[in-house]
Amino acid sequence: MYWFLFFGLVVPSAFLVLAFLSPTQRQVRRWGAVCDVVVTTSNLELIRSHLCRIRRFRSVAAFPFWWLAVAPTVAPDRVPRVLATPTIAIAAYAVGGLIGELTSKPPPADSVRQASLVPRKVGDFHGGRLRLIPWVLLAVAAGLLVMAPSTNPNGSHQREGAVALFGAIVLCAFAEFASRRIVARPQRSGDIDVLAADDGLRAAGVATALSTAGLAGLMAVGYTGAAASQIQRGWAAFGQGMAALVMYSLGIGLLCTIVRQETWGYRRRHRQTNPVPA
Repeated sequence: MYWFLFFGLVVPSAFLVLAFLSPTQRQVRRWGAVCDVVVTTSNLELIRSHLCRIRRFRSVAAFPFWWLAVAPTVAPDRVPRVLATPTIAIAAYAVGGLIGELTSKPPPADSVRQASLVPRKVGDFHGGRLRLIPWVLLAVAAGLLVMAPSTNPNGSHQREGAVALFGAIVLCAFAEFASRRIVARPQRSGDIDVLAADDGLRAAGVATALSTAGLAGLMAVGYTGAAASQIQRGWAAFGQGMAALVMYSLGIGLLCTIVRQETWGYRRRHRQTNPVPA
C-alpha cells in the first residue's frame, strides 16, 4: 500500500502542482538558449505563458493514469497485465502537450495585419529527415508482428502487439497532423523579438510532436518484439539486450525533449538584432 500511495498518488500529485507554477526566469532563459531565442522584455511573457500552458495540459492528461503502473502492488490479480504499465501515462503525457498546442488561442489581430511572404513548412523547424524515424519504427514493429505467429505460439502477446501497433499508428498520424497545425498557426505579432520567440515555440511544439511519434514507434516495437521473441540465450539474447538498451536510451532522450520543451535541430528564421535582455 505504501508503494501504491507514494508512487501512484503522492508523486504524481506533486508533479501536477509544480506544473501549474509559472516557469522561473532562469528556466525561460535556459529554454531561450536551447532554442536560440534571445529573451527580451517583449517576448518574456509570451514564452512563459505558453510553456506553462503546455505543462498544465500534459500533466493533467497524465495524472489519472500513473497509478496503473503501481496497481499490481495492491491488486496483482485484478489489473490486467497490459494495463499495469507506465506506458499509458507516458502516452497521455505526450498527447496532452499536443492538445495544449492545438487548442492555443490565436493572437489578437494588430491594427495592421502582416505576415511573412515565405511559406512555413514543418521541415523549417527540425533538422534533416527526422520525421521518418517514427514510421521506420512502425515498419519494424509490423515486421516483428508478422514474424510472431511462426516464432511464438502465445496468442496473448500477439494480440497485445497488434493493439500496440494500431495505437502507435494512430498516435503517429495525430502527431503529424499536430505538427502541420502548429507550423500553420497565425503569427503572434510583427515585433522581431516576438516573432523569434514564436518560431522557437513552434519548433518546440514540432519537436514534441516528433518525439511523441517516436515514443509511439518505440512502444510498438517493444510490444511486437515481445510477441516475436523466443530465443533467450547465446548471441541472440545478447543482441536482444543491446537492442533493448538502445531503445530505452532513445526513449529517455525523446521523453526528455518533451519534458524540457526543446527542439530537434531548430533553424531560426527571424534574426534578432541588438537585443535588450529582460
